[in-house]
Amino acid sequence: MHWKTPKFFGREQELRWIHDHLEGHKFCRKVLAICGLSGLGKTQLVLHYWNKQMREFSSMLWIDATSYQTALDSFEHVAIELGGASALKSPLQYVKRWLSSPSNQNWLMIIENVIDLDGDFRVQELIPSCEHGAVIVTSTQSSTGKAIDAETLELSEIDSKAGAQILTSRFKSPASAQECKREGNPNTWRS
Repeated sequence: MHWKTPKFFGREQELRWIHDHLEGHKFCRKVLAICGLSGLGKTQLVLHYWNKQMREFSSMLWIDATSYQTALDSFEHVAIELGGASALKSPLQYVKRWLSSPSNQNWLMIIENVIDLDGDFRVQELIPSCEHGAVIVTSTQSSTGKAIDAETLELSEIDSKAGAQILTSRFKSPASAQECKREGNPNTWRS
């Protein structure tokens, strides 16, 4: 599944960093945290990576971790796709078991928008404990990487060249909410 996103500018160095750090995810689990203030492009960066690398993974899951309930809802959508109604007894555990399966090692899980590390759940509860797969967590909290024992990329402002490209593109074609609309099920993609 390819998600429509606005034009992507800059962040080439950050994309290379993600790619380099996730290489070898089939042989050991790789966990990355992408942190930074709201509005710096964490989601757009991860969406761009998702679209660019989707052929590299046999399964890709998107978990909205804004709250515990949104995370559970995301896991429920994935569980339904994977196993139907029988998976709904415990969707979180069902999906984590599926990800942990030795025959399912080439997956990417995005855990998006972790806001509060001391909130109603621990983000660690969402990550399977297996030794394979790739996980990217986006968060406004700079301590997220340490909390989940992950390599951390701190996003800062984009460079002036990318900023100029964004402004130029906006003058040519006004952005609309439709540009960001996700197509298909927003939680999972499998080949």
